Amino acid sequence: MDSDAASTPAPAGSCAASAEEGAGIPGARRAMTAVTAAGRNVELLAEATHGGKGLNRRETSHRREGVPEPGSAWVPVLVVIVSIVRRLLVIRIVVVPWGRAGPGLHVRVDFPYGGHRAIVSSILRAFPSFPALHGCPPMTRLSRRFYRAHGLGNDYLVCEAVGSAGRAADGWPLTTEAVVTLCRRGWGEGSDGLVVLLEREPGEGEPFPLRMFNPDGSEFERSGNGLRILASWLHREGLVGSAPFQVRCGGIDIPMQVHGVDPAGRYDVSVDMGAARVGADAVDAVGWEGGALEVDHADLGPLAFVPVWVGNPHAVVFVGADADLDGPLLQAVGLVLATHPGFRRGTNVQLARVTPEGEVHIGIWERGVGRTSASGTSSCAAAVAAVATGRRPAGEVRVRMPGGELRVAVSPGFGVTLRGPVQEVAVGELTRGFLARIG
Repeated sequence: MDSDAASTPAPAGSCAASAEEGAGIPGARRAMTAVTAAGRNVELLAEATHGGKGLNRRETSHRREGVPEPGSAWVPVLVVIVSIVRRLLVIRIVVVPWGRAGPGLHVRVDFPYGGHRAIVSSILRAFPSFPALHGCPPMTRLSRRFYRAHGLGNDYLVCEAVGSAGRAADGWPLTTEAVVTLCRRGWGEGSDGLVVLLEREPGEGEPFPLRMFNPDGSEFERSGNGLRILASWLHREGLVGSAPFQVRCGGIDIPMQVHGVDPAGRYDVSVDMGAARVGADAVDAVGWEGGALEVDHADLGPLAFVPVWVGNPHAVVFVGADADLDGPLLQAVGLVLATHPGFRRGTNVQLARVTPEGEVHIGIWERGVGRTSASGTSSCAAAVAAVATGRRPAGEVRVRMPGGELRVAVSPGFGVTLRGPVQEVAVGELTRGFLARIG
């Protein structure tokens, strides 16, 4: 099997790109072209705002007098600053129903590598008159009870919201600092992430609303294993049966199904991950417009990758048959790609190869986590990348990783369904002493 994207012909519409088109972030000429274009946009916006004729008359007047327009020398500098800020910072203001926490105005500030909600939360927590103006609503508190399970060694904790501070004094506040402490192994309960169920009984036919957090406290879009672990808890609690149901994460409804559970507490769970997207635009990456999808690595040289969106961003790097997928190479590639400035949201990274039998083997470096034994969305991304680059046909793909195997069904249009085991481990309660520390 060929070891890189350029050596295997890709089908029409795939993301495979010729290495001759260039590599890495574009150079100064392309950057100046972008700045020039941004400058034209600023001029057009100003003309539309002030009225084109009036603005032109002012400019004409200055030219007649031979005097430059006041402040015009700062325009190029401001354009560059605005362009940089636009790349690094996105602000969204959305009215969101928070379930038991009540509706509110949600101010979301996105930074390329996560942690956005912590910054807003820290600033606004001092102003109780603005109860819903930060990422983790101050009224949201979580139960002391938790559930632990893992999907092939990728473990998550599940906690449920219990309402406002006045009605849930025995709970703990959903803050970035509390999530970090809880998930830190040796200091808290320890896990690869936290799934928060916002509504235990959302209503007939309504999806279960939830949020998901990395162990560094940053909130993220979705996790295939985290979703399946939540499904096992819902089944254990009697909230779902064997019929399909839906959860809502990041504003998207996600169909799921628990196909069965054995006496040892091993669940068979599938998740309809929706339609994957392939390409730089799909993962909100910048700087590769019209160029090769590569990054220059100081030690390894050009790294070609396949960008895939499966509800969260991924960069799949296909390697040769002799490469150690879970060794030092994974760390060397993962550290560079996961925090590369070209990925505005950061990215998850997979080293991948397709075996002669058609299986996809991967090593995983997760954004906000690091090396991981298993990942549902990483398995989906690697399977989609293999199909998109013509390395294997659409259909069911067996994806093997250090933790085991998951099955990913990929349609010709990149529709993705993930299926695999979840092992329940424990239920328990956080002690009041620990709650006093994180609360």
